[in-house]
Amino acid sequence: MIKGITAGPGIHISGNDYSTPYIDMARPSAGMVRCNGSSIEVYDGVVWLTLSSNTPQIELDPVAQEAVEWVRHKMEQEKRMLELAKKHPAVADAMAIVSHAQEQLDIVTALVQE
Repeated sequence: MIKGITAGPGIHISGNDYSTPYIDMARPSAGMVRCNGSSIEVYDGVVWLTLSSNTPQIELDPVAQEAVEWVRHKMEQEKRMLELAKKHPAVADAMAIVSHAQEQLDIVTALVQE
């Protein structure tokens, strides 16, 4: 059962029915299931409800998917650079220079924004 999930930033839901009937198990006979012709029904304690054959699909929207792929690419790139730095001192030195430059850039932008 999918309950309480709604589409929003980054989430796309497709399909016609987003929920399954609520079954109050405190009621006698609640939860009984029957086949009624071509449909399947469940007793909620008061009435028989038809279960939907539609299955909603929940997925990330294209922008969120692109962001995840970008992060995955950056993580792979960083891992490759760290492996190269272990084998090649020149790569380690270059990475240290880039790191120091990034720290300086962060300081300057913080000062300029104040």
